[in-house]
Amino acid sequence: MVKIQIDGLAAARATVEGFSDRRFAAAVATALTRTGKPVQEAWRLQLGEKLDRPTPLTLGAPMRTDATAEKLVVEVALREQVRAGATPPSEYLATQEQGGDRGLKKFERALIARGTMRAGQRAVPGQYAQLDGYGNVSRGQIVQVLAQLGTAFSPGYAQVISADATRRARNAARTGNTYVAVTAPRGKLQPGIYRKFSGDLLPVFFFVSRTRYPRRTKLMDAARQLATTRFPAELERSLAEHQARVNARRAGR
Repeated sequence: MVKIQIDGLAAARATVEGFSDRRFAAAVATALTRTGKPVQEAWRLQLGEKLDRPTPLTLGAPMRTDATAEKLVVEVALREQVRAGATPPSEYLATQEQGGDRGLKKFERALIARGTMRAGQRAVPGQYAQLDGYGNVSRGQIVQVLAQLGTAFSPGYAQVISADATRRARNAARTGNTYVAVTAPRGKLQPGIYRKFSGDLLPVFFFVSRTRYPRRTKLMDAARQLATTRFPAELERSLAEHQARVNARRAGR
């Protein structure tokens, strides 16, 4: 989250005439809000350009809370509230902004909760993971894996592993679509989750100890630059607009 607020406005206050404190605060709030809009758009543009096949949730992640005369601050933040079972953009995009190891996904927390995967490990897609159009493992396959491997689910996934999902997973198992977990190296098999097929074990997920990512976005850098360059001009414009209204009102008396 970035908060844009301005202190030390006495000099600007002295440049206008006939302003009440309320009108001056409203003019500053307008300037702040107009500054926050390009920050939000710059974030959306970066996410679309810097990330590979971003989802609609990712592209819509930047949220803005406008300034008011009572609260002279505009906030631009990444969405935190999402549907059950999903990881909020504020969590998974933090890695894109900072680089380094990513946080745990809810799916991974579920695997750790039942002892399938060790704490500190991550599950990365294998050759036989079913990917959606955005390059992520499909939600349907994740639900099947969890439904077959156990019932100790993290909050959120407990809501999507319904009786119908469990029944579909069992039907899939009867038709040969069975998932098994390998928790420790077994011959040539690495720890992970495999799908049984014609006597073979096909890798769906591998358990790894580190997932290092480079920094891909510079959202905060863009916010600081825009706040510095845009606010003075926006404040001048907003004050001029309000001054024109005050002058017009005086002229009409």
